[in-house]
Amino acid sequence: QEDVATALVRVVVNREGVANSVSVLSESPKGQGFGAAARTCMLEQRFSPALDRKGNAAATAVNVNVRFSR
Repeated sequence: QEDVATALVRVVVNREGVANSVSVLSESPKGQGFGAAARTCMLEQRFSPALDRKGNAAATAVNVNVRFSR
């Protein structure tokens, strides 16, 4: 049987594509550290920044669902 866990995190990305902050919105199963692991992972990532209506890079926030399995 496959073991699966998930964490939903909110990532705030600046205009350079760097995650400024990450907050854990939920995790399942609770209390086993998957939210913290997802947060650490997202802080190490580089993102393509969002674009405003004029095509300029803009800061944004996005929810990311992270799935863990073994």
